[in-house]
Amino acid sequence: MAAWKFVVEYDGSRYHGWQEQKNAPRTVMGALRAATEEVLGVPLEMQGAGRTDAGVHALGQVLREGKSWRNFEVWLQQRTPEHQRGQ
Repeated sequence: MAAWKFVVEYDGSRYHGWQEQKNAPRTVMGALRAATEEVLGVPLEMQGAGRTDAGVHALGQVLREGKSWRNFEVWLQQRTPEHQRGQ
């Protein structure tokens, strides 16, 4: 199964860790999911390669998006100049 790999860097001072939680009002994953869904208009299915605690920063947090990767690929291709598109 094809998937997208993202490597992100963030200051976690204002977040309650990486993973979305019912009892945590603001997480890094939740903020990323909301931002990408607003831009792409499709829900993303993110999986983190690890977790962080509240207030922890990251220099290379890896996340995988596999469920809707095809939607993202189509969206990206539609917005990329033809001479820059990958195969």
